[in-house]
Amino acid sequence: MGTSGETTRGRRLVGELIRIHRVRAGLTQKEAAEQLLISESLTGAVERAERIPSRDLLIDADRVFGAGGALKACCELVDEEKYPPKFLDWAKLERNARVISAYETMLVPGLLQTEAYVHALYRSRVPAYTEDEIARHVGARLERQTVLSRTPPPRIGYVIEESVLDRTLGGPEVLKEQLRHVLDCVERFNHPWSCVGIPGFSRGETHPWPGGAQRRSSLRLGGDGQMGRFWPSMYCRITVSGAPPQEAAK
Repeated sequence: MGTSGETTRGRRLVGELIRIHRVRAGLTQKEAAEQLLISESLTGAVERAERIPSRDLLIDADRVFGAGGALKACCELVDEEKYPPKFLDWAKLERNARVISAYETMLVPGLLQTEAYVHALYRSRVPAYTEDEIARHVGARLERQTVLSRTPPPRIGYVIEESVLDRTLGGPEVLKEQLRHVLDCVERFNHPWSCVGIPGFSRGETHPWPGGAQRRSSLRLGGDGQMGRFWPSMYCRITVSGAPPQEAAK
């Protein structure tokens, strides 16, 4: 649902509900936008089902319009609009995960990507996305990153192949901004339970996963709960091989 360019029934329903509760609250689109701290054009686009509202927008609109939970209850529905079915469960569980870890061989991890990098990623897709589809995908990707600002924050463990940092997706300026952002994240996650490591296999080290380019991710939800296959022995070997945050920053 989240990958097609069509205006779905679910999106039209959510837009109409927002309009109904705004009108019941006695607010114009301009007045609602001012209270929601968004543009008037975005308010109209959401009500016309041209844009998918973020979870934060639905929660704020529910409060401002006095909707009594009706708009907040639409959060699950808009998730189905934003993400393809195979990724939907992951996106939902990621919000509450206590540990997020991944080994990336092709791209900077999604939660660490800048807006410009995300735009470049979706613009490079073949067959090409429409502008509306690109905007939707970029918005959904950036919204996922709010998990890093959660209190308490999740424990982060990323291992990024060195070659990823040389891949000029979007051009040199986009890459430069992205690398600076990764360095900022290295500083932010530099505590005993989180890390960003850069394996330096170009320096002649033996790769602990010689089977080819792969991507592995893991979520821990607390206790023994997790989603997907957790690959502790291989991940630990790669993490040990990766440069620690201070060395990676250099």
